Amino acid sequence: MPKIVRSGQDWILDRFIGTLGVNALMPGFMTFMASPIVGFNNADLEYIGRTTKGVSSMRRAYERVGKYREGLAQEAEARGYVATARRQFHYASLAYGFAQYTVQEDHSPVKKALHDKSQECFGGVMRHAATPIEKVEIPFEDEPSYDAKTFPGILHLPAGPGPWPCVIFIPGTDMHKEQVPNPEDNIFIKRGMAVLALDGPGQGESLLRMLKVRVDTWNYERAVSAAIDYLETRPEIDSSRIATFGVSTGSYWSPRAAIWEARHGNRIKAAGGLAAQWDPSFVTEFEYAQPNFKSNYMYMAGDDSEAEFDRKAPLHDLRQDIAEITCPILIVQGEYDELCTPDQVEAILANAKAPTEMRIYEDEFHPLGGVAVEAYESAVDWLKDRLDQKPVEQSLITRIPRL
Repeated sequence: MPKIVRSGQDWILDRFIGTLGVNALMPGFMTFMASPIVGFNNADLEYIGRTTKGVSSMRRAYERVGKYREGLAQEAEARGYVATARRQFHYASLAYGFAQYTVQEDHSPVKKALHDKSQECFGGVMRHAATPIEKVEIPFEDEPSYDAKTFPGILHLPAGPGPWPCVIFIPGTDMHKEQVPNPEDNIFIKRGMAVLALDGPGQGESLLRMLKVRVDTWNYERAVSAAIDYLETRPEIDSSRIATFGVSTGSYWSPRAAIWEARHGNRIKAAGGLAAQWDPSFVTEFEYAQPNFKSNYMYMAGDDSEAEFDRKAPLHDLRQDIAEITCPILIVQGEYDELCTPDQVEAILANAKAPTEMRIYEDEFHPLGGVAVEAYESAVDWLKDRLDQKPVEQSLITRIPRL
């Protein structure tokens, strides 16, 4: 697949980054990255922000941070300082992971090298984890033409035999499975829940090794269903208590998975999402986001024609199908989310027959950077309550003020 070119718009992002720094990607982005939800080191983010003048220099800045942190991790590991090594490997994996995101081209040796480094460093995290973390391979043979028969996930387990309730974490367009949850501050494990973070079709490691399995209109929900099949084979997991939790574009795939399961087994007991991308046209959000956002999704989908992508985008629509969901639904949105307004989400939730809850954080934009900890943790509390079968209110909308 050739490098994505978007109507000559890509130069705009370099100009904005050169003027505003990395926060030009979206308001609150760096605040979110520094939060315990992701767990970047503040000094690293300051360096990245100070030295980034465009997409290419941003990649170099992330890579330099990755090399520096990897060196510290290796030194600590050699001396037997496992807790220090784990933290530094985590910092390095995050930095390499964000560096590879800036490359949107199949068979790129630069992208592969950076991605391999991110994986290698996360391997250091898993070696020294305080609670079990393992990479798993999920069988996915939906189509005979697929060039791989599995896709990867990271399974985080609480200490002890279980069985534990489990949340399937669905990353967004510019995320990958090693980014959330933060292994140094795992908001799921703290609440007695396992979490399976996916690289589904078109994401992270899957994008590199499964070139025929790009994200399309309906295959991500089939991948989530395959993940549930896998979890049913694990004795540590209580397969009667499984929820989905998606961020950004993942907030769209989370209810889509619940729709699929309502038709094929009904195994999802709660569906949550943050920073919803539920614009019914699925085009408007790409025109308001910075240009790299749309070009990356096109890359994930395997479309190098912007016109063809725009033709297919309106197929991504929850307005009718949401009525099929049988489990409770939670959506958390920023008041000024530039990719999807709370009004759009509310109008779609009105079609649901299952219990719904919407939380709107005032003065927040798409990443919910200023309220990341409370937004994520309260959403995970909600998921735990649903898996514990606690009562849920019908059609609740709450506006939440912030400092």
